[in-house]
Amino acid sequence: MTVLVRSRMVSGETGGHTYLVACWQPILILMLGTVLSGSTTGCPSRCDCNGQERSVVCHRRRLAALPEGIPTETRLLDLSKNRLKTLGPEEFINYPQLDELQLNENTISSIEPGAFSNLMNLRILGLRNNHLKLIQLGVFTGLTNLTQLDIGENKIVILLDYMFQELFNLRALEVGGQ
Repeated sequence: MTVLVRSRMVSGETGGHTYLVACWQPILILMLGTVLSGSTTGCPSRCDCNGQERSVVCHRRRLAALPEGIPTETRLLDLSKNRLKTLGPEEFINYPQLDELQLNENTISSIEPGAFSNLMNLRILGLRNNHLKLIQLGVFTGLTNLTQLDIGENKIVILLDYMFQELFNLRALEVGGQ
């Protein structure tokens, strides 16, 4: 990244000494700090973002992994119709404000326990039409505000009753098309 800044220098003499004052120095320092710290207001290059809605839509982008640069304040993340295969522990840990996560129509065959840890605000989770055969215990741990869960059209062989016991606010569970 190249930053071109023109500044006006003010020079003068006091007691035979020349001094220079850079009017833009504080702004340059602030800009440099933002660049070096990695601003959270960016958008992954292969996604569409809406800052006002805090949404990141990476729909149908042939992604095999989470793209880098998703803002930490994202509330809606749509990764549907990609090539995601597995979700590891703490996969979404950097996005605690997520309210909706759409992972429909990928090739997800494995979700590790803790993949959704730190998503206490998550209300909607879409996992429809993946390749899930088994959902391990602990996958949904901590999702106490989840109201809608769609795991339909997977290849799930067995659903254990107690796998949903921590989902206190769950109002809609879609499991059809297994």
